[in-house]
Amino acid sequence: MVTIKALGACGEVGRSAFLVENDGNQVLMDYGISMKEGSNLPIDVIPKDINAIILSHAHVDHSGALPYLYISGKTPCFMTKASKELIKVLLHDTLRISGPNLPYEEVEIRKLLKYIQLLSFGDRKVNFKSNNFSFKLLDAGHIPGSAMVLVTMDGKNILYTGDFNTRDTRLLWGANNKDIPKLDGVIIESTY
Repeated sequence: MVTIKALGACGEVGRSAFLVENDGNQVLMDYGISMKEGSNLPIDVIPKDINAIILSHAHVDHSGALPYLYISGKTPCFMTKASKELIKVLLHDTLRISGPNLPYEEVEIRKLLKYIQLLSFGDRKVNFKSNNFSFKLLDAGHIPGSAMVLVTMDGKNILYTGDFNTRDTRLLWGANNKDIPKLDGVIIESTY
């Protein structure tokens, strides 16, 4: 059975983090921070139990807590090339501004960057513990490199939109909804 756990971002802005589990696989989609006072991290996960981390885009409300997972973790983190380039800047800047309020340091940012695996839109990544799991990234049209994540587990299709935009802009095409199959579940961003 596929289970989805919201670790943050429900009833609030920021802390986007969703854990999808099935057949021994745990996939974490985003792990962001909140800019509010108090607890700014999503609910804890055990890094060694996670098979894959997938980043929808570089904004810190989706990526800002990722280095925390690399204090002891070695999990591959999948994202687009543009997202990697953006988080290099955004995570260092966030640490410079909010350093004392974050539970990680520069060394964890460097470790995260070491475990990033780049994917292009449409590339399908398959098989962690079983052949019942795959995912691919679809253009979300939000910022350069932003992706919606199409997860397939046990024949069930789940779409995580992250932040997305369906209209063409001067900078980007709108989200790619042409490659979305029949869905069994949707985790949709609904901030605005």
